[in-house]
Amino acid sequence: MASGEERAIGACDAESYFVNILPLEIRILERRLEAGEDVGNDLDRLRTVLANKDVKAVPPELLPDR
Repeated sequence: MASGEERAIGACDAESYFVNILPLEIRILERRLEAGEDVGNDLDRLRTVLANKDVKAVPPELLPDR
């Protein structure tokens, strides 16, 4: 789920999301997992999205209006 800051920054295209935003979301979940939170399923899902560069998984509100 995109935060307000991510929506404000956005991504110019899907590739930009995979390079700039998704790795940060993954790192945040990794830190939450280290802190004992139950985020393993979300972390696995986002890692798969990044590995496959699944364009359908890019939140549309982060991309410019078409």
